[in-house]
Amino acid sequence: MDKREAILARLLTIATAVPGITTAARNALNLSQIKLPSIVIFDGDEEAQAAPSATRSASAPVLVSMSPEIVIAVADTKAQVGTVLNGFRSALVKAILTDATLAGLVAANGGISYLGCSSGLARSSDMAGELGVNMTFLYVLTPSQL
Repeated sequence: MDKREAILARLLTIATAVPGITTAARNALNLSQIKLPSIVIFDGDEEAQAAPSATRSASAPVLVSMSPEIVIAVADTKAQVGTVLNGFRSALVKAILTDATLAGLVAANGGISYLGCSSGLARSSDMAGELGVNMTFLYVLTPSQL
């Protein structure tokens, strides 16, 4: 398994272990059918930090920045939805940043960065809320290990 897949698989394992989460899934396309509270990990984008050049072979290892989309979704009373979202965000971010297995998959210096979050709340008799957790994972892509 390459590092990108290993990191994404580990993120799903971490999300599954967050206390109170009913559903953890990866690349779930129909979010409206998922039992809440949930955490969904979408594979997201990645970008190589350096392109091949005359001095660097295309088969040389390269540092890659990966940004999966992580969405926390809940349904709760109007008064509690923000508090519940923030609690899950806190638990998830702490679990990601302190996970030894994940740390072993990323680059040694600055391999995991929390960049912030973006909130989306929907009004109804009960409130539903989503929170996107923005993180970047740096890892070394070694073509010979793919």
